[in-house]
Amino acid sequence: MALIVLSHTPTDEEILRAVSGWVELLSEERYEEAFEAVRRRSHWTARLMQIVITNYGDSSRDEPGAHRVTPPSAAKGDPTHEVDRFDGGRVKVWYDLPLDGEWSDLTALFDLTEEAAGRVLELDDLHIM
Repeated sequence: MALIVLSHTPTDEEILRAVSGWVELLSEERYEEAFEAVRRRSHWTARLMQIVITNYGDSSRDEPGAHRVTPPSAAKGDPTHEVDRFDGGRVKVWYDLPLDGEWSDLTALFDLTEEAAGRVLELDDLHIM
């Protein structure tokens, strides 16, 4: 999977659509591809992403848990997705993950970083909000 690259001035809808596509990869248990599709802070690995998500935010375990990501279009409930824009062009994205058929409070946090080709998603954190 190639890195997800957005335009230099993406709309909120374009950003959320890109994150939703990333979540689709997780729902297909394609953690390695999801890992390769975003920039990430130094501590993240594909395995750690899988452990944190499938153990509902718990990173202390060594093995993946029983929770599974649901395709966003199939999840029940009311998700919270936010795109916050700050002075200087900084963009922060908050995206609740759908787990086991429902939207959860396990949230993926992204920054949009500027690169020559455009803006890329950078995974900041996965935790319960």
